[in-house]
Amino acid sequence: MAYVVQALGAGGPALFWLSYTASYQAHVSDSKTLADARKEAREFGKEKRREIRRRVQEYNELKAAQDSPLEDDPRT
Repeated sequence: MAYVVQALGAGGPALFWLSYTASYQAHVSDSKTLADARKEAREFGKEKRREIRRRVQEYNELKAAQDSPLEDDPRT
């Protein structure tokens, strides 16, 4: 029985260290993946906002052209 306790006692810290190292590596990997996803989302968001601004500007220009009377229109 003393041998079993001694064997478990000697292997305990090694098993704990391996578990901690694997957990830390998983954390670092997950952290990098999250940072990459956030960077991609920022870039996609900028592109999406740029496209929305372009559409709004086109709409406003079209609306302004429709609202303003034509200069060579004889009815005005």
